[in-house]
Amino acid sequence: MKNVERAPTAPTAGTAPLVPTEPPRAPTRPAPPPTQPAQPAAGDAAAEGVLPADRVAELRERIRGGAYDTPEAADEVARRLLAGGDA
Repeated sequence: MKNVERAPTAPTAGTAPLVPTEPPRAPTRPAPPPTQPAQPAAGDAAAEGVLPADRVAELRERIRGGAYDTPEAADEVARRLLAGGDA
């Protein structure tokens, strides 16, 4: 009798699929709810017109995007709060 190559059979229940599945994706961060822009405090550089409106908008987008969500940024904010007497 000759050796005959057989065609692959369909997988049975409980076996892994023949085609690799797509790798899992990282969860996406939900968009924050819309809020009213914060009003600058008296004496703040933005209140005095030192920062142009487009620069303020750029900084707000960076904050919303998580650019400052790091331990180093939190440390710097804490140091500035302590130095300014807000803590």
